[in-house]
Amino acid sequence: MARRRYSAVLKSRVATEALKGHKTISEIASEYEVHPNQVSKWKKRLQDRMQDIFTDSGRSDRAEEKVTDKLYQEIGRLKVELDWLKKGFNFKEHFRETRDDREMSPGYQYSSSM
Repeated sequence: MARRRYSAVLKSRVATEALKGHKTISEIASEYEVHPNQVSKWKKRLQDRMQDIFTDSGRSDRAEEKVTDKLYQEIGRLKVELDWLKKGFNFKEHFRETRDDREMSPGYQYSSSM
């Protein structure tokens, strides 16, 4: 037997009806053709989350936005630094000069393993 999926609208309607208390859980379950345990679960879920409706989510959104802006600024700054380093620092030339410097230093012995 396949599981039945219920829409959010139906769940909220059933939970609201159960929360009102005008009918018993069994009456609501038979009216909407769902199991009484399911009605109780939806009612409890509605009760647990009702206070979230009235919280000021704008404050948390603004705080999140500030953090996100800071992170994007940091990413931009690091990208600019990396691009500058890539353009201004020639790795091949640096290593060639380093090798040439060693060869010119007194006491340097050339080995063919390089």
